Amino acid sequence: MKKITVFMILSLLLLAGCNNSTDTAKETVKEATASEQKQQKSTVEEEVHQNPIMDYVKEGEVNADIMTIGMEPEKSKEAMVIATKMQASLAEKREWFTNYMSQVKEGEVMPYHPNLGITKEEYQFLLDSEKDMKLVKKGETPITVTREGNLLTLKATNTTAIKTLTIDLKANTVKTDYGILSYDGEIEASDEQVVTGPWSGHSWNLKEGNLNQIEDINNMDENTEMKNIDFSIGKLKETGEIIVYLKTFEIKNLEKNQNEEILLFK
Repeated sequence: MKKITVFMILSLLLLAGCNNSTDTAKETVKEATASEQKQQKSTVEEEVHQNPIMDYVKEGEVNADIMTIGMEPEKSKEAMVIATKMQASLAEKREWFTNYMSQVKEGEVMPYHPNLGITKEEYQFLLDSEKDMKLVKKGETPITVTREGNLLTLKATNTTAIKTLTIDLKANTVKTDYGILSYDGEIEASDEQVVTGPWSGHSWNLKEGNLNQIEDINNMDENTEMKNIDFSIGKLKETGEIIVYLKTFEIKNLEKNQNEEILLFK
């Protein structure tokens, strides 16, 4: 584009007897520059609209339901009793549990072992309790979405984890209070999404520290820091609602902090 512009200017200057050749050249440069800027803007807009998050979030304000994952009170109480008993047993067998977990392949269910401190029937109850999990509404919040250039900002006021999210539409990253998350891939709707029901969307993630060390408390000290932040957004297949999900896990100064929050809106 720049070579063409220079050639056009030289050609105009060589035209003898034209009193307005300089003005014409200036206009030509202005037109070429404007055309180039328009083309650049069009390219940026095309990149922005290709960002997967644009399929779910638009500028403006909507009301969202704040959801949590839960089950019926009686079953929840029973599961808590069993989980507490297992946790107390594993506190005395951390080294064994770390080695036991290392033998379980990704995606496989950890097999029962008496060292878990609960009966086989109780362990099966915990495994089956996933089927009883469902989304439970615990509140509402307005969501405000604004855009400035490549940055799309989502703000929620009545939430604990999802407060302000800034999406860089060109870089395809998500800035949170916990750090900047990179794109982690597409989520496909599946019958295995029991709690929410099938939904498709996209996810972003941030990992810091040696996450394989999570269960090895003996090798942790005040300098140990870990972080695993997951953010995803998509659409429920059955209702067409938009789902926004943020799960946080951090270890710092020997303290573990984790949170999970889900928003639903149309």
